[in-house]
Amino acid sequence: MTEALKLAKHREEQFAATRQARSAAEMELRKECDSAREQAAKLWAESQRLQKMLQESHSHLVQLDASRSARTGV
Repeated sequence: MTEALKLAKHREEQFAATRQARSAAEMELRKECDSAREQAAKLWAESQRLQKMLQESHSHLVQLDASRSARTGV
């Protein structure tokens, strides 16, 4: 092989290795993003559940207070 062909082959191999490394890094980032989205969705659902519990608790306390006030006349 001539020097020019050796150099061209070496550059092609470097380019392929770089492309493969970039592809692997992109796949890893996609996995991390998917995982983060999944965790965010779970946290959002949990926050909605807790918000609902808080609202129900508040409504119950308001009803108890109204009932107590009606009984005591206060």
